Amino acid sequence: MNSSDGTASFVEFGLDRDIPQAGDYDGDGLADQGVFRPTNGTWYWLRSTDDQQAGMQFGQNGDQPVVGDYDGDGIEDLSVFRGGLWYRFDSAHGGLYAEAFGIDTDMPVPADYDGDGLDDIAVFRPADGDWYFHLSRGGEYTGIHWGQAGDVPVPGDYDGDGKNDTAIFRQGTWFIDRSTAGSIGIAFGLSSDIPIPKKYIP
Repeated sequence: MNSSDGTASFVEFGLDRDIPQAGDYDGDGLADQGVFRPTNGTWYWLRSTDDQQAGMQFGQNGDQPVVGDYDGDGIEDLSVFRGGLWYRFDSAHGGLYAEAFGIDTDMPVPADYDGDGLDDIAVFRPADGDWYFHLSRGGEYTGIHWGQAGDVPVPGDYDGDGKNDTAIFRQGTWFIDRSTAGSIGIAFGLSSDIPIPKKYIP
């Protein structure tokens, strides 16, 4: 549904087992349809600037795609999480970066947690409900306990201060630790529902 005029549009893009990774791949401020294809480790996206398909091989089968703007240039960087390692292709400089952060069973939850306009590397540890962050501002490593085993992480800027908040979805209730106004719980949905946060989380 288009928020500008209330109309609905439908685009067929990708294959059945592709992983959706929508984002701004051409830097025009609009989200593009994008997918990561695990079978060949290739990314495909449909540019909103000219409606042309583009693609790039980056990753391998079994990787978790974690697209984000890690360099702050307004263009999504192709990134994957593999067994506690983050691999990123920097769109601003064309360089390849790798960082060990997290463990194999962590869930990657990249987002801009410090409000500097760059997505931060972060993981949610489902075994104990702990979050770990490597913040781009100052390179700080930090963590917080928010959640428990079985929770689904749904980070997003729920209070509008420009920083993503830690949040989890638990059996139909959203528990949000807002950076400006404290924690809150909101019942919305059923226990069988799939929460849809700001970005896709694998």
